[in-house]
Amino acid sequence: MVTKFRRVQKTVGTTAPEEGVSEVRVTSMGRVNAFVEEAIERLVGSEKHVATKQIKVMARGTAIAKAVIVSEILSRRVPSLSQEVELGSSDVEDVFEPVGEHDDDVGNVTQVRIVPSLVVTLKANKEIKQEDIKEHEFIKRPALADPPSYRSGRPTGRSTYRFRPKNRKAPAAGKATTPVKAVADSTTEDDSAVKKQRRDRRRRKYKGKKEQDTEKVNNEAPLVGA
Repeated sequence: MVTKFRRVQKTVGTTAPEEGVSEVRVTSMGRVNAFVEEAIERLVGSEKHVATKQIKVMARGTAIAKAVIVSEILSRRVPSLSQEVELGSSDVEDVFEPVGEHDDDVGNVTQVRIVPSLVVTLKANKEIKQEDIKEHEFIKRPALADPPSYRSGRPTGRSTYRFRPKNRKAPAAGKATTPVKAVADSTTEDDSAVKKQRRDRRRRKYKGKKEQDTEKVNNEAPLVGA
């Protein structure tokens, strides 16, 4: 019998943050802009939050990438922020209980998995005001020091210039002939002459056979009007 299991929901205890430190817990379900605005409200101060000079952007598991984006946006928008990064991991114990019909000896199953964590601490050197917050803008690409050259709007491609060493001698105008090469050339010429003779012989033989067949057909054909 195949037994189905489901995860047992357990309450997660939240630890109280340190005095004077605000925490922004980034989750995989939230939006990046929402976490950024919450962090700015904690730095500047609002009706819900008291202004502070230090915040911690915290994330676990799949939300780590989003926490990195949030911390980078805050570093660009809020001036005079120093950044400290802490990486870690923790063991999470998941409990699964059987569902539906199952044997009596089947009980809860416990599974332990390792979950990575990230804590980015942002500290301000001075009190931050609302007018100090910069607008989020795209970073301009720096100009290239030596831009590539193009010809008629298209890349020039691979150069046709070939490097030739200075001490390399230019090839002689005439062809150098050695005894071995001379014999090879003469052998090649003899072979060509023999092949030509064989080819002419086959042509004459084929032509004569064709003439004989034509003459034979003419002799065997009945005379018209005889």
